[in-house]
Amino acid sequence: MYIKKFFYWSPFTDRVATVKSVVNSAESLTKYSNGQIQTTIIDAVGEWQNDLEEIKRKKINIISLNNSSIFKKFHKRGFIRSRIAYWFIFISCFRPLIKLLKKEKPDYLIIHLITSLPLIVFTIFNLNTKLILRISGFPKLNLLRKLIWSLVRKKVNLVFCPTVATSNHIKNLNFFENKNVYFLRDPIIKVRETVIKKNSNTDMESVKNKNYLLSIGRLTRQKNFLFLIDCFKEIADLVKDLDLIIIGEGEEKEKILSKIKKYNLENRVILKNYKNNVFKYFKYCKCFVLSSLWEDPGFVLVEAAFCNKPIISSNCFNGPSEFLQNGKGGFLYENNSKEDFILKFKEFLKIDKLQLNKKLILSKKEVKKYTFHNHYIEFKKIINL
Repeated sequence: MYIKKFFYWSPFTDRVATVKSVVNSAESLTKYSNGQIQTTIIDAVGEWQNDLEEIKRKKINIISLNNSSIFKKFHKRGFIRSRIAYWFIFISCFRPLIKLLKKEKPDYLIIHLITSLPLIVFTIFNLNTKLILRISGFPKLNLLRKLIWSLVRKKVNLVFCPTVATSNHIKNLNFFENKNVYFLRDPIIKVRETVIKKNSNTDMESVKNKNYLLSIGRLTRQKNFLFLIDCFKEIADLVKDLDLIIIGEGEEKEKILSKIKKYNLENRVILKNYKNNVFKYFKYCKCFVLSSLWEDPGFVLVEAAFCNKPIISSNCFNGPSEFLQNGKGGFLYENNSKEDFILKFKEFLKIDKLQLNKKLILSKKEVKKYTFHNHYIEFKKIINL
């Protein structure tokens, strides 16, 4: 039996959701292919070193290109520093990546982040590997990306998009042949493991008896937590015993803390660092809130729905409305509109139990499409394994 080799390229400077998506996808293919697929993550500059134990436990291979001590020590948060880190990865990994692909000859290379390097490599060299471009989030078409996509369109064999809306958007741009652009959901839910995490009560005494809204994500402009705190200032006056818990880390932490202090909400808004297990926080929350300026569709939306929690989400590009079926599975408010957010929150407070259960059932049904097994089945159909 011939074993197909799938390599993943996804260097990262911060722990975005794509990092989790890469590991989940590789695990899905390894677990359900019955030995037909061998998966390997390329560790560009040592960014995957903290995940080695988990990756090996899931029977995923890992190959190191350039385990750089400089990259590890360099502070990479912020626009300028992150761009410096990108260029460092590009320059230091250019020749090692070419050498690796020529030596290992993987059947497929799936590229998620910092895609410009492999795209240029495939443009220059004729390699015995098929290239899959995975669109991670709604793509911003700057001049450089337009140029690279124009040059490599014939070298990209397949394009995977996490939502129908993004898939249609990519097709309308006409960079790639429409027949090669596919909608492929991220693998987000591993049912048994998620249930165990959800039922864990470790370190939950401080929030068990609280009445709280929950929001989760990196503390960045995209997640729009400053807006959420502006909204919560009014909500705190409407519901006196309601708190807000935000879980995450990032460059906007000081701004968020400053706004919490400005509104005298130190006892009502609780900021918690990144957690490996967020499901136990879902278990006790009154509602999950997604305030993002853009998502595609957002891991936490799917996780909240799996935990049977009501969802209030921004109607941002490109995935929440698709997952929540235009509001049938949750509450959608106009992106970045404080007035509409408050309106939808009041609707949530007033909704009767029967109508709320209908929303919960609809969103829970959507979750089935985001399991590890379903990802493999859809992947298999596209690749024709």
